[in-house]
Amino acid sequence: MINQYSKTPNFNKALNEILDNLKPHQKICQQCQNVFDIFAEDIEFYKMLQVPPPKLCPECRKQRRFGFYNNILKFYKKENTLTGEKIISTFSPDSPYKIFDLKYWWSDKWGGEDYGRDYDFNKSFFEQFQKLNLTIPHPAITHYWKGVVDNPYSISLLNAKNCYFTNLGGYVENIHYILVLF
Repeated sequence: MINQYSKTPNFNKALNEILDNLKPHQKICQQCQNVFDIFAEDIEFYKMLQVPPPKLCPECRKQRRFGFYNNILKFYKKENTLTGEKIISTFSPDSPYKIFDLKYWWSDKWGGEDYGRDYDFNKSFFEQFQKLNLTIPHPAITHYWKGVVDNPYSISLLNAKNCYFTNLGGYVENIHYILVLF
């Protein structure tokens, strides 16, 4: 269905035509050349989101999603942007990104609105996004702060206690040397 207020009616019309004529089939991934399936339930999902069918297989799409995320347990000593002291981080010392220790990053002592800026339609999105990314502080190590207690050298934990060198865990305790791979 075409939205009458759409700013891209021709695109929406073409997309709807593609989705209306789409049938379950096999496709060749444009990146790895592997064959993958497009199922009927996938087509319903694309229609619901109003997106075209993928050109990449599920594994290649996953690689792109995780390309921005350091889920390999690699740690460095990097300078805390606030205090100048060296802290453990997943960002290398030569990385241009600013980092805060987790306690401060999750606190109410600073806010994302401090780094807000207007979008400049005369510059590319990615140029502006990279500039913003270099300006805002990042957490030294990624944790979902809720319930994370005494977990040195660990990444992406939620409700975790006494874990060491652990990656991607939730509701865990006394876990050591675990690397979760997808």
